[in-house]
Amino acid sequence: MRPNSALLPLAVLAAALLVSGGARADGTYLKLGPGGVIPLESHAVRMVRERIDAELLTAHRLAPAETFRVTVTYTFENLTARALTVPMGFPVGFDWYGVYDNTRHCNAREVRSPLADFAAAVDGEPVPVERMQTDWRSRPTCFVASDEDAVQRAKQLSRYWYDAYFVWRVPFLPGETVEVRNSYTFDARAEVHRRPWTVFRYVLRTGAAWYGAIEQVDIRVRFGDRVCLRSPRSMDDDCGRTDALGERVEPDDFDADPFVVYSTPHHARPAGARIERLPDGGDQVVWSLRDIEPADDVHFAYSTLRDARAAIRGRIAELDPKTLSAERRALARDTLLALYGVSAFADPARAKHLTGKSWFLADPQMTVARARALDPLIDRFDPVER
Repeated sequence: MRPNSALLPLAVLAAALLVSGGARADGTYLKLGPGGVIPLESHAVRMVRERIDAELLTAHRLAPAETFRVTVTYTFENLTARALTVPMGFPVGFDWYGVYDNTRHCNAREVRSPLADFAAAVDGEPVPVERMQTDWRSRPTCFVASDEDAVQRAKQLSRYWYDAYFVWRVPFLPGETVEVRNSYTFDARAEVHRRPWTVFRYVLRTGAAWYGAIEQVDIRVRFGDRVCLRSPRSMDDDCGRTDALGERVEPDDFDADPFVVYSTPHHARPAGARIERLPDGGDQVVWSLRDIEPADDVHFAYSTLRDARAAIRGRIAELDPKTLSAERRALARDTLLALYGVSAFADPARAKHLTGKSWFLADPQMTVARARALDPLIDRFDPVER
């Protein structure tokens, strides 16, 4: 965010095509160009504050942990003494910048969009939103860069570039401060291709298109479960042994608890993240940043204890109930109920045993009847035929 910023050049050096970061991003100042949208830097409008709230949506403790509901609230200030109508855009689609974090080769792939149900509001009132392609003449061209200086120049020039934007218009009175809100759902599996993990990303760096530093940025990503953060590029991290059940436990030993979960924030970008444990037992990742000119995105891979629960359920599913004693069948059944968050058991010793598991997290909304309706496997392990 440079005070003397100017129009981004139409002939941007280039970036290889890599699907890296679809639209989870700061609103960006735009100019409507022939055939699409051209991002600009602005010295007429300042982003004063920003709050990002993301919540992982899961139907129950064994449901896929892949969809977030995201709400972003911005406060903008018109720095001029005249009325303005400012087109704002939220990037979606190919990320022309992100390729240099991963590869220098042309590597475009078609993937489903990670975004759905995008909406915008200005001072609490919904406004029309249109998806627009960027002007093809202004996009980078695909090339392979071997010179590090060329790579850095291309990154500098293409740092706000995506192949499409959601666009809406925001009116300002002279000197007025306006609140803009965006909301959408984000699919954390949409862009990971063949990788086995889920990735959360919010494109924060586009906030650098606005004048000056952002006074305050508050970010909260709430999981409703225990979470382990991974590097988006490597499985060699501190997630512990949540993936090791098949190596450490015999198929019938569903009662073992080999899981060690490390909730450390050092894989989260930008720097300054911390992990907080909430009263419901779940984790949230939070940032509180002041006076920033963002050069990085909110970006991390993650897994939750849902993975451990699914592994335990898988071991039970491999068993033949007829080969088990009544006590063992009852333990398998009660373990399945506990996997769904049921905590009330007739036997206090059984309740203490199961609720002490590393993977256990109570679900106040889950009843035995509902768990049975969700999972027919539970009925199979009743000690007597129902």
